Amino acid sequence: MKLTNYQTLLEDKLVPLLNKGDRKAFEELFNRYYHFLLEYADRLTRDTQESEDLIQEVFVRVWENRERFDHSRSLFNYLKVSVRNGFLNQERSKDNRTAFKQELLQYLTHKYDTADQMLIEQELITRLENIAQSLPGKMGKVFMMTHFENCSNEVIADTLNVSDKTVKNLLSQAVVNMRLRLGLSVALTVLLS
Repeated sequence: MKLTNYQTLLEDKLVPLLNKGDRKAFEELFNRYYHFLLEYADRLTRDTQESEDLIQEVFVRVWENRERFDHSRSLFNYLKVSVRNGFLNQERSKDNRTAFKQELLQYLTHKYDTADQMLIEQELITRLENIAQSLPGKMGKVFMMTHFENCSNEVIADTLNVSDKTVKNLLSQAVVNMRLRLGLSVALTVLLS
């Protein structure tokens, strides 16, 4: 039985092996492209940890979808496009979180003159807390620690014993859920008018 030297195989020979679930072919492709993709991601993110997380997610998707990958396409080009798209998705997610956080912070730090307005504020905070507590898993806790306790992602990750990337993902999901459940902009307009 002849042993295959994966390092000498070209991509067009490795990808069909990957399609069949060959872990050594996957490892060779990972080793072959990892450093280039990391440099590419670093130029986009300017954050080594974020870049490493991004590359890991891309390769996890490659492995999970290995049977469906079209071996007539260039895997290298697919990986590069996936890194770019992953970066763009992260940036969009950051923009959404930042806009929501600024809107919420502006509302929560605004001083009111009347008792009615203070009651409205307290009611809204209570509603936010109730919705956050009803979110699945650690999502609500991440939201509360970020927006009400002003904890950094690192502190939250240590407290909840999860990775920084998990905190970012949970916070992004929480913000989407909060917006859907509360409709903050509409609620603020209705409550304050």
